[in-house]
Amino acid sequence: MGDYKLIVFETGWKKMLFNIKDDPAELKDLSKEQPEKLAELYDLLKAEFKKLPVVKPFGGNKLRSGKIATGRKGPSAAELAAKAKAKEAKLKEADAGEADVKEEKSLKVEASGSPTATTPVKLEPQGSKAQ
Repeated sequence: MGDYKLIVFETGWKKMLFNIKDDPAELKDLSKEQPEKLAELYDLLKAEFKKLPVVKPFGGNKLRSGKIATGRKGPSAAELAAKAKAKEAKLKEADAGEADVKEEKSLKVEASGSPTATTPVKLEPQGSKAQ
């Protein structure tokens, strides 16, 4: 805080403290010279991290520590396949419905604007743009 910068490596195995006002290049580690300031900033950092929500990794995954994650399990292969099949069926159903709407309707219109058997015109559903 203030003029100090604390660097903590992963699980806290190494901590570095710098006064960035006096040493902007961060060349002098003050962690051994000012252990009280280091402890103060490290306690603040831990307190801030405790405020963050914890999300467990998916269960069954092997972690870097060698332990096995105990979070909720992801979907099974059968569940994923069923979802994919349902999505595909829904898309096919939507495509079939669009084909019915896109069916071209034509009307013969004379240049004067009155209907006759001369010029084909495509009619669009209300609210859509003509192409």
